[in-house]
Amino acid sequence: MKTLLLSLLSAFLTIFLTFNLKSQDLSCIDSIYQNSPRNEAYQGNFEDNIFVIKSDWKKGYVIMNEGDTLIGEIKIHTDGIHIYFRNETLKKKLRADKYKVFKYDQHFFASKKFGNYPFNVEIIELGPISLYAYEQHSNYPGMAGASMRVDLVQFYVEKGSDVYGPFKLNYRDILLDKSWINECFNDCPYLLIKIPQKNLKFPDLLKACQSYNCWYYNNLGTNQ
Repeated sequence: MKTLLLSLLSAFLTIFLTFNLKSQDLSCIDSIYQNSPRNEAYQGNFEDNIFVIKSDWKKGYVIMNEGDTLIGEIKIHTDGIHIYFRNETLKKKLRADKYKVFKYDQHFFASKKFGNYPFNVEIIELGPISLYAYEQHSNYPGMAGASMRVDLVQFYVEKGSDVYGPFKLNYRDILLDKSWINECFNDCPYLLIKIPQKNLKFPDLLKACQSYNCWYYNNLGTNQ
């Protein structure tokens, strides 16, 4: 009897899922997976493309918590918590809890509190599901007094009030933790089929987030 009930339930779920998928516009998911990620800067080797923290001053702006916008030049501190700002009348060091977002050259960053304190994360994808990258660079004493640079890069995925992460890549640029994938994308089963179950790399994660946002806007609208 129990086996029969489970079989009936499985059949019902299959029929329901098939009908539900047919009523949805899934073309954007297929389109994204047939092509490269929209953001060309994040293809290929991760380490060669995503690092943007430099000591150079670049044009940009900062939107403060009070709503004021500072326009000038920005330099990003390697600690991932501070930035430097300057223009003709002002020069100061700002901490991440003092501003909401800032633009550095062509890159956009947000101040996010994914832990005990706010820090700078680069906005890779923004929407119903948002993808962020956090970078921190430090120098430590090495052998014979030489300095050794240590780069920390990790990702966060934000969906509503849920935050998944931090995630890190191994030496082959493969995402180490995939346990959250099913929970995060469970409302779009068709997309779950597309996401690689093994050797999930950064471009795969970017495609998944882009595909979900496209599917969401096409089927659920912006008011859901």
